[in-house]
Amino acid sequence: MEGDRIAGDHHRPSILVHEFGANGDVPSRHVPRNLGEKRQCAGERSRTHLAPTGAGHHDLAVVRHRVVGQHHLQLNRHHGPPNSKVSGERIARYRDAVLRGDSENQLVRTFRPRRRRLGAEIGAVYESLIDRYRIDEVGDRVDLGSVFGDRRPVMLEIGCGRGDLAVSFATQHRNVNLVAIDVHTRGIANILDGVRTNELTNVRVVEGDAQVFARRLTPRTLDEIWVFFPDPWPKIRHRNRRLLRDDLVLPLTDSLRVGGVLRFATDIDDYARTATRAIAASKRFSEPRHERPEWRIETVFERRGRLEGRPSIDLCWTRISES
Repeated sequence: MEGDRIAGDHHRPSILVHEFGANGDVPSRHVPRNLGEKRQCAGERSRTHLAPTGAGHHDLAVVRHRVVGQHHLQLNRHHGPPNSKVSGERIARYRDAVLRGDSENQLVRTFRPRRRRLGAEIGAVYESLIDRYRIDEVGDRVDLGSVFGDRRPVMLEIGCGRGDLAVSFATQHRNVNLVAIDVHTRGIANILDGVRTNELTNVRVVEGDAQVFARRLTPRTLDEIWVFFPDPWPKIRHRNRRLLRDDLVLPLTDSLRVGGVLRFATDIDDYARTATRAIAASKRFSEPRHERPEWRIETVFERRGRLEGRPSIDLCWTRISES
């Protein structure tokens, strides 16, 4: 999950870091544009994250920093499908939330941002289909039955990666609805391409953070939740960023119905142990079972781990408690 390498772009503009004070004032200052370059600011360290732009388009992503007790929004110019309306709305949403001090801005990020250019063809697919198949990351409670227009079983895949599993499953199980969520545009675009190619009507996508989107879901309505090969965050100091941890199991699974199944796969033994402990501590689930469903195809990341000598571990739990 390494970041993108920036090649010879000598004309990138500087970006701005905005400091939002208690009164809402927005003073700004320039930050060096070189990747990885650091500078001292107010006694703390700040890092810039830049990626090249494509075809004259600038998209903006928001990364929040806390420096000397203040909230910072770092506006990152990155390539991606030109979608200035969505980008502007996302920036405004985060800015307003920071000023309000909403609790969602205290969430620990469980993913590493990656910004990669979409090719012309896949970018065109993304632009033509995203509004039709997207469910917004934030908003009021969402009724997935109304979204899909039926009451068929609904699966939620948290972290769809390159989208291979989502497309494969939806193609083989057209009588089951699937919501795939990821923070990275490329995987979402691949799913939309699969939707177009296979004429799928049982797929919706969420481009955003599962911790945030989980708040929109109606409790006890999903039939299954999948968390396959999430970022293992191997360093000890980063373990609090793992997706299946003590403080996240309950909010992430509130939407799972009693009798529904939580599925988890990893090739990191320690992650399997800590996830099992966290799920047991929730007192919401049955004992774990080692069960790999026949439809779970091998992904690129899983294959890489297998070739490096790390076999996959598949676990599943059934929700047995209303609480």
